[in-house]
Amino acid sequence: MFAYDDTAETTFTLTLTTGGGHTNLLPGRPQHGNTRLGAICQTRRADGTCDTSPAASVSKAEVAYYRLLVSPSSALFGGNEAGHVSLVLEPVCNATTFTWEGMEERCAIGCACDPLELYAWSCAESECKPEDEYPHPGHYQVKQTAAQSYSTVFLAHDRYNPNNGFCNPKTAGQPCLYFLSVYHAEVEDGREGGSFTITASTNKDVTILPTRRNPAPPDGLVSSSLDAVDATAGG
Repeated sequence: MFAYDDTAETTFTLTLTTGGGHTNLLPGRPQHGNTRLGAICQTRRADGTCDTSPAASVSKAEVAYYRLLVSPSSALFGGNEAGHVSLVLEPVCNATTFTWEGMEERCAIGCACDPLELYAWSCAESECKPEDEYPHPGHYQVKQTAAQSYSTVFLAHDRYNPNNGFCNPKTAGQPCLYFLSVYHAEVEDGREGGSFTITASTNKDVTILPTRRNPAPPDGLVSSSLDAVDATAGG
């Protein structure tokens, strides 16, 4: 596999994923993705496969799965300050309307009129269950609708809401895993799945922020074209 362009001005990202598999998020680095048609399983077997028995509930949806590992050594600070995670979802909306086989115009998936959704679940590595790895509308800790150009989710310690999707690796004494699903209900009118950029970062990551005015950055932070610097590296 290779990517090729005959000009010196084009940059692009090449990502390979398997159907229904997870893509590892690299802290501080935006990654492009697309949803694809997949199965939403209410229950999963011990090996992670979907329970398709008659009593089980299985549906279809446009979905993309991601995972992020936050280890105790990833946090610069101790106590409740360790391992805070920021998630930014930037949907791609090049054309709001979509027409298919003479049907009336429909909103393109990912635009504000038909937004993507982000579902998240976190757990200490040894405590994660098969269902936790594939959050969906029936199984999640955090849900965010990306109804704007950017959607930001900040997962941090909250003593009034201990089930807010935050996992502290230092308290757990082991790595924390974050499982994310970019989701849209199944469509049957010819529209393609949604495209987006997703970025995850922790309080250790140092990012280089480019200057950009249009579209406006989320919450004062530019989330695209980021690069990460390892704060523990010498030099």
